[in-house]
Amino acid sequence: MLRVRHYRECMARRTSLRSQLYRAARDVGNVQAASRGPGSYAKRVARRKVYRTTNGMTRHLLRGVKL
Repeated sequence: MLRVRHYRECMARRTSLRSQLYRAARDVGNVQAASRGPGSYAKRVARRKVYRTTNGMTRHLLRGVKL
């Protein structure tokens, strides 16, 4: 049997100017890394993954001590 999902129509979220600027800066960094070649872009992707992991661990630790 095939499932069909129905999505409700909802208003688009308003994003702040700050988040738009950060997103644009991230996109520019991705484009610059890609222009230097696939190795450079792969390093950037790996570095961002490491930062995401360590930041998550730090956040978990700080929440554990109620900070």
